[in-house]
Amino acid sequence: MTKRCQWAASVMAATVVVGTLSAGAAFGTPAGSRGATPAPISGARYAANPPGARIPVSRVAGSDRIGTSVAVSKLAFPIGGTAGAVVLARSDAFPDALTGGPLAAHFHGPVLLTTPTALSAETSAELLRVLPTGKTVYLLGGPFALGPAVESAVQNLGYQVVRIAGSTRYATAAAIAQTLGNPRTIFEATGLNYPDALAGVPAAIITSAAILLTAGSVQAPETAQYLAAHLPGTRYALGGQAGAADPTAIRIAGSDRFATAIDVDARFFPSPTIIGVAGGAAFADGLAAGPYLGASSGPLVLVPSSGEPPAEVDSYLSGVAASVKTGYLFGGTLAVGTDTQAWVAGLA
Repeated sequence: MTKRCQWAASVMAATVVVGTLSAGAAFGTPAGSRGATPAPISGARYAANPPGARIPVSRVAGSDRIGTSVAVSKLAFPIGGTAGAVVLARSDAFPDALTGGPLAAHFHGPVLLTTPTALSAETSAELLRVLPTGKTVYLLGGPFALGPAVESAVQNLGYQVVRIAGSTRYATAAAIAQTLGNPRTIFEATGLNYPDALAGVPAAIITSAAILLTAGSVQAPETAQYLAAHLPGTRYALGGQAGAADPTAIRIAGSDRFATAIDVDARFFPSPTIIGVAGGAAFADGLAAGPYLGASSGPLVLVPSSGEPPAEVDSYLSGVAASVKTGYLFGGTLAVGTDTQAWVAGLA
């Protein structure tokens, strides 16, 4: 049995971890968040009715985005000491962490978040619970992403530290791909924003792929160099800008971030038994959820923080409702409101 299958088996038996439902996971969009598939600007495209079939949805959340990443870790690994590694990323910016989901799944571990200058107490406690000492913690990004104090604190807990970093976010993504063994399948998404890459994480995991980043609608030199050196077998471009950056890739793009995510979900998860829902207006909750969902062969569905999701979400959820047995909503009530939760469950 592969590590992915082992994780999936443990995941499906897990108990839902629900923390305080707060605003912590709904911080403002980070600086530099531009150029990805946009959010819809009009409510006219929203579905008039909730999905026809009821989908059970349980909320997984902590008191903030760091706490939510811990809650997801506990959901994925309810038995302590069973993770093979941990991927650690900063909680307040997405660029270096964006492509770390496949890395976490590859090493049978969660993505945990921390503040950039000091190891958060909640993260430290979860490290000690989920990962045996002597194992490896992968730090994503250079010392400006996760500072020396974070690295020292992890080492002092008894772990080996491997820092994966490049001079840019694009180089960091390429370094992660190399750590994965240079997969034959590559997903590309803009590195100037997060939604398209987040939506691709579960699909990348089930296809044993890596995620590389484009500089919006133009190809990043670091990504071009990696692709030229490794000649992947299949490339998918997620979102319109990645499609423009690599027109020879298989383009998967909708009219906005929610539609793009649904196009990815429908292509790779036509009949899932588990789904995950996260807010499309912030990156942190989807980042933590991606490895769990990929290991469980489930999609990540992006929704607005409040109100009815777009018609594409309605159509997809209605279409898969018969096969879905378990649904999770990741993040607090300001990340995804109770009204949207009720809508997804078919109760609104």
